[in-house]
Amino acid sequence: RRSSDLCNTNNNSNSNNHRAGALLGDMKNVTHGYGEGADTVLFKDASFTVRPGEKIGIVGRNGAGKSTLLRLLMGSERPSQGGKVVPADPAQTQFFTQHQADLLPPELTALQVVKQANEILMDDQELLEIMRKFRFKGDRLNVKVENLSGGEKARLAIVGMMLKPCKMLIFDEPTNHLDIPMKETLEYALREFEGAVVVVSHDRWFLSQTCERIVAIEKGKVETYEGDFRYYMDSNEDYKKKIENHYQKDSTGIQSVPYSRKELEKRERGGLKKNWRARAKVAKKELISSMYTGGR
Repeated sequence: RRSSDLCNTNNNSNSNNHRAGALLGDMKNVTHGYGEGADTVLFKDASFTVRPGEKIGIVGRNGAGKSTLLRLLMGSERPSQGGKVVPADPAQTQFFTQHQADLLPPELTALQVVKQANEILMDDQELLEIMRKFRFKGDRLNVKVENLSGGEKARLAIVGMMLKPCKMLIFDEPTNHLDIPMKETLEYALREFEGAVVVVSHDRWFLSQTCERIVAIEKGKVETYEGDFRYYMDSNEDYKKKIENHYQKDSTGIQSVPYSRKELEKRERGGLKKNWRARAKVAKKELISSMYTGGR
């Protein structure tokens, strides 16, 4: 799944992902678009499955149909030209869209919104710490939603959805209003979240820090890459060169998705020893390559 750990079959997420019938959402052979005629089709014969624990990134050019794929997964749209969709259970799924902020209660303060959303029963100090990481502190805690900026509302919506128990989190461009520390907080939270995550994002670094499988909409086809964003890059030489041309001189560039705490603990206990020779060979190759290719 990671570019440097694709042979591993014993990590925590894999043990959950391949239970027979354990699907959180599924679509098969879906052809979908808007209007009439071949030119209006976004993708044809698309198949896409989400299982418990999977972390999936969806990529593609503007207008390729990434957000549309999420709406099909949520059941808010139906295939226009055939195929079958088993949508996600809305009672077990939290969905962040670009317009999610508009659904916040305007009469409540930022702190009241978060306390109301706190279904996982964090204590007040923990809530304040989370809000601080998303730049809600001091007087901003008591500002009513109707007086918050668009970016603040988006951040508040993200905090709120992370405080509700669910089996799947779905995000449509969650990083648009986040600075680097906020993004790092969200990256860490998604890696540690034991449920499934599906993310549409243009932020390549964010995807590389969170997702273990990439679904790409390319030329009207939905292609699945059974590995992280680094694996996706390595599978597309032209795309890889385009990204690496933008690396800064002292950067290591995009690497494999980091391990979660549970995975690190399992490694320390020796639970991820299987196929270590294959992983070591890949890691050595990457190290040697990085010595000659400059940084991110």
